[in-house]
Amino acid sequence: MYSRAVLTCAPRPICDARVVPGSHARLAAAAVLFAVGSAQGADLVTFVRLMIEHGARAELNPLVRAAIADLGLLPLIVAKVALVVLVVAAFAIVIRARPRLGMTVASIATSAGLIGAFSNVLAL
Repeated sequence: MYSRAVLTCAPRPICDARVVPGSHARLAAAAVLFAVGSAQGADLVTFVRLMIEHGARAELNPLVRAAIADLGLLPLIVAKVALVVLVVAAFAIVIRARPRLGMTVASIATSAGLIGAFSNVLAL
């Protein structure tokens, strides 16, 4: 016969909300802040350099190009910082209940920043 402990113990899923307790969630949020902030920061720095050297005509995104022409660089810089704060806040909230979704959000934001920085460097 099986013991009661063997019958009631089910394997835990790899990605379970209980895997990320409070202290680990704060560490994960700090790591996401670093990753997303670094990638989006690289995109911002290369974007500003691209605008200084080549002007708004070098920007391929028509929405960003129009925003530069109408508003200038400062609102776009503020929007980029707000984006990083929003992604990290969303990650910190979502990670406890839906870890995979939180990791997906962080991965997409980091990838978008890296791709943006790469395309800016190519345009330089």
